[in-house]
Amino acid sequence: MLNNPYLDTLISLILMFALLSILVSILTEWLNQRLNSRGKFLQEVIFKMMNDPANHNFGYLLYRHPIMERYRKDKTSLPQYMSADLFAQGLIETVGELSIEDKIVVNPIDGSQKLIEGVRDSDLFTRFELAVKKMSYSDTKRLFTHLIERSKTAGSKEQQRLQLQRELATWFNEHMDRATGWYKVKQRHKLLIFGFIVAIGLNVDTIHVTRVLLMDPALRAQTVALAEKTADIYAGQSDSIPDLKIQHAMDSLIAAFNTDSVAEDTTKQLAYWNKYKLYKKLSDSLTRSQIDRQMIVINKLADYGLPIGWQTEAPPLSWKQKVKKTLMGNDAIKAEPGAPTHQNISHYRVQNYFEHRAHLTIPNFLTWLVGILITAFALSFGAPFWFDLLVKFVNFRRSGVKPAPSSNNTGNAPNPVVVTPEK
Repeated sequence: MLNNPYLDTLISLILMFALLSILVSILTEWLNQRLNSRGKFLQEVIFKMMNDPANHNFGYLLYRHPIMERYRKDKTSLPQYMSADLFAQGLIETVGELSIEDKIVVNPIDGSQKLIEGVRDSDLFTRFELAVKKMSYSDTKRLFTHLIERSKTAGSKEQQRLQLQRELATWFNEHMDRATGWYKVKQRHKLLIFGFIVAIGLNVDTIHVTRVLLMDPALRAQTVALAEKTADIYAGQSDSIPDLKIQHAMDSLIAAFNTDSVAEDTTKQLAYWNKYKLYKKLSDSLTRSQIDRQMIVINKLADYGLPIGWQTEAPPLSWKQKVKKTLMGNDAIKAEPGAPTHQNISHYRVQNYFEHRAHLTIPNFLTWLVGILITAFALSFGAPFWFDLLVKFVNFRRSGVKPAPSSNNTGNAPNPVVVTPEK
């Protein structure tokens, strides 16, 4: 097992990005539901996919099919998902209807009109084939013709229809695989915006977190242990859909937190912060529940001592404190009466680092701002990217030689403290 401080710090950062990215994904999905972005994008893709200037926009006709009504929340909403079988079945029926010639008969006496529907005396596959033959020459007609020819080898008319449905479903899935990449590209700016909101709302400065992790071995060891547990739970999920895999992994991780114990470290005092109610203005109760559960995981990072959140003794709130120099010449923070201090920090390097950052200077401000921007950019990559990366780095760390037990261990480690996640 590799025991490198830089590798352990990198794994800890990846864990932080992975867990925070879930919150970004939840907020982005909430906005998409409010704007019906998925439904609009799906309709746009199908309209472009089925647009045939020489004949019809079969995508438009498909959305008018009665089978689509069951996938709408109301009359004004659009379906956010369409299965391949539904698409194939609806398209066969939609195109097949074009082979039936309806007639309008005008009464010569009173001029009234009456619609006489065409006779549907043939099977669905035959109606589809007849409609394709009536189409003007186009790429869509060529595609349908090839699919019909391949389906005719299936046997009976019903088997031919089922084969045609499978051919159309395969074609639809291949196109949707490409459309998924297009959708992710279009969502990137939303992920970046919400990444910045989360980075500011939770005060996650990547540069600050990195420095603290490098200086504090105890904090680094605890965070890596949590990263290994998270990676094992995520890798053990059998779901093929990344979002469901992450959701099930987080359910197992939250359940494990109830019996988990952590040892106190030198920066734990700086890690406590009040839970930021990101869902305060959200109207969707499901979204509130998801964010609340996600905040349990984020609070766990703070319990481990990761320096995130808003504290009066940490930047940028610490910049409001009055800083004085002692007679010894050391830059020690003389806080106002009743304000928190750094007296519980045992490591001099960590203490000196926090005292230095407590001053409002241009370098400190720019460093904090760059750290926030780095966090926002990292969170825009999405949770699946960071979880997959976490598993790879954890496995790489385990591939090395396991270090021998330290001879300096006297058994005087701090007693573990059972932490119950806030609900």
